[in-house]
Amino acid sequence: NRKQYDRVSANGVVEIRQLVLNAADLQQPLTIEEAKLTLSPQQAQLTSFRGRAGSSDIGMTGSLENVLGFVLGKEDLRGSATLTSRRFDLNEWRSEDETKSIVVPPRIDFTVRATADTVRYGILSLRNTRGTLRIKDQRATLEDFRMNVLGGELGISGFYETRPAVRPLFDLAFDLSNVGAAAAFNEIRSIQAFAPVARYADGNVSAQIKLNGELGTDMMPVLENLTGLGSLLTSNLVLRDFPPLDRLADALKLQQLQDPGFVDLKSSFAIDKGRLHVKPFDVRAGPLNLTVAGSNGIDQSLDYDVALRVPRSILGTEANRAVTSIINRSQQAGFNLDNVENITLGVKIGGSVTNPSIATNFRNAAGDAGASVANAIREEAEKRQQQVVERVDSAAEEAKRKVIAEAESRAAVIRTEAAAIADKLRREGHSRADSLEARASGIARIAAKAAADKLRKETDAKADAIVREAETRAQALLADARKQADLIKRE
Repeated sequence: NRKQYDRVSANGVVEIRQLVLNAADLQQPLTIEEAKLTLSPQQAQLTSFRGRAGSSDIGMTGSLENVLGFVLGKEDLRGSATLTSRRFDLNEWRSEDETKSIVVPPRIDFTVRATADTVRYGILSLRNTRGTLRIKDQRATLEDFRMNVLGGELGISGFYETRPAVRPLFDLAFDLSNVGAAAAFNEIRSIQAFAPVARYADGNVSAQIKLNGELGTDMMPVLENLTGLGSLLTSNLVLRDFPPLDRLADALKLQQLQDPGFVDLKSSFAIDKGRLHVKPFDVRAGPLNLTVAGSNGIDQSLDYDVALRVPRSILGTEANRAVTSIINRSQQAGFNLDNVENITLGVKIGGSVTNPSIATNFRNAAGDAGASVANAIREEAEKRQQQVVERVDSAAEEAKRKVIAEAESRAAVIRTEAAAIADKLRREGHSRADSLEARASGIARIAAKAAADKLRKETDAKADAIVREAETRAQALLADARKQADLIKRE
């Protein structure tokens, strides 16, 4: 009853050939083509293993500890292994039961260093897969798993865990490098939901993403419960036939927005409750500059704000005429608006990806141009006002400095005169004391010395008092000057 399995003697070699295992917990049969297991009281050493899990080939070496405790007594099986496979199909391990997912087995504490030429997951084909998998407490932890996919490389770290009666949970960090945008849209459902723009993109994407949430029975994220953060960098990205930009180009008569080429686009985003929220980022489309921010949902809805800066040189005739007229009138009033070269249009994009709606902040381009020039006028006026304030402030500060400087000069005179008077008093007093002491002799000299010392002390005390009084007068003078300086106001 004490379950002292470590005291059971187990020695020998077990060799297995052409053994097929079927069990209720296995979605696929496990075929052991050949295996060699060396037993000792401490562990079971798997010196060779070659077999198949369903259609997936497996080669493995490693060691197991506590085998008897696991088989006979519901204790954890511990061990480590190196696993290799030419082709491993994870899809075969999905349960046909809609209430079940791939279960991480209990009572296992196992570390696997795995490499596989090809891994199938959904419709994805992951190549050159390598990394470390740790299984413990019904949690599978991926440590620096890397693979080639969609023309680039993907790194994954994090965990997947299963618990009774709840959906599987995951918390993963993804590092994508030079992945094809269009291919990602076609093969990853989450990209289709949260980044539908990828469908219209041609180019490579690099990203760092952290996601956590639940997995459904299809082993795909439950999108409405997905949360995460990420950053995105594109390389030579080109959008073709993207409905929101096409609709915006038609609305503003700016054909430069159709099929723009984006280079080194950088952005960051957050995913929360079924929406992807994009922080403001800048992008260039030919001569146009755009600042974009907003969100889109898994229902394909759009809610974006765009600040579009348009050079005057490509504005329509009516808009340019309005801008020129406003600038001329402003210059006649004394405002310098020579640098008004770009007009900023505010755009709201709503609706859906395939049926977007466009609204500008103003009724027409001429109105937009007028507003931009008005902003320039306001900025010039504010600049002038600031210059006036600075001049007034400077004059006030100069007046304050002058009052305090004059007081400091008078205080210095008071201190100098007092020091001169005190020095003269000390010289005269000490001279009388020296004379008094020098004229006496004999016993009288003792009395004369005492009188001389007293005279010196009295003289020093009077001199110190003169200096202290002068310092008090100087400090009072400076305090009064500071009060006067504080009362100086801008006029």
